[in-house]
Amino acid sequence: MKLTNPVETWKRTLVKSLTYRAIHFIIHLSEVFIGAYFLGMFGPMGAILVVLLMQVVCWIHYVFHERLFTRFSWGYKLKPESPR
Repeated sequence: MKLTNPVETWKRTLVKSLTYRAIHFIIHLSEVFIGAYFLGMFGPMGAILVVLLMQVVCWIHYVFHERLFTRFSWGYKLKPESPR
């Protein structure tokens, strides 16, 4: 019986989600300050621009966070391959 099919452990999932949420919290906190600045400068259109910009920033953050975590093999356990 071969050991393949890596399965993510709960520890890896928790660390991954906590680091993602911590960085995301900082991004959203900066969004509030940037949004207040643009709202004062451009009115409601500034708020819309900030929301669109932050969606792009959050998407980029998600992609890089996922790619970064694929480089680490920590937190995987190998599951026995099912017989065919």
